[in-house]
Amino acid sequence: MPNTDRLTDSQREAIDTLTAAPQYAGASKLRIFMQLPAKHKAAYFREHFLVPCIAAVIVIALCAFVIVRIVSPRERPALYAAVVDSSLPLGEAAKLEQSTEHELGADVIVDDYFDTTKDGISKLQTMISSEQIDVVIAPPTVFKELASYGYFSNLHEALPAGEWHRYADGGDALVGIVANTKQQANAQRFIDYLYH
Repeated sequence: MPNTDRLTDSQREAIDTLTAAPQYAGASKLRIFMQLPAKHKAAYFREHFLVPCIAAVIVIALCAFVIVRIVSPRERPALYAAVVDSSLPLGEAAKLEQSTEHELGADVIVDDYFDTTKDGISKLQTMISSEQIDVVIAPPTVFKELASYGYFSNLHEALPAGEWHRYADGGDALVGIVANTKQQANAQRFIDYLYH
């Protein structure tokens, strides 16, 4: 009777292969990558290194962006005018910005995105407090509220006496120079330009 407990050579090879330690056991992924044949490297890279590499590139790009913004902050415009509650007709803010830039020969922003039915007042107060706004154009009710907080310079003092009468016309919108502006001269020139 033949012995059935004996293994064939192919069975022994299969058992040896299964019980042997893996070829790259204990090696780092980078070392494994370096030792792989060229035809398997691309698939191994995609599986183990692609996502971390993309994440690293994104983090480095964001860090570089933040560092550049901190080291070289955007230069403040020569004049920032806030237009509240569409005090200027539609499209006039852009035209006024261009013509004032030409007149002053410097960068001017005329921002008409201050809507008091939404967050316009809080945005305006925040920007005034952080000295970003130089001039405000607002309806009389909003202007009166902001003036009651002390946000505006006294125009009798801010504008030359010979010009003052031209600005007190009681129109639909009022213009005020923000009290803490560092651009007083440009604010005066802006108001003078508005009334010419």
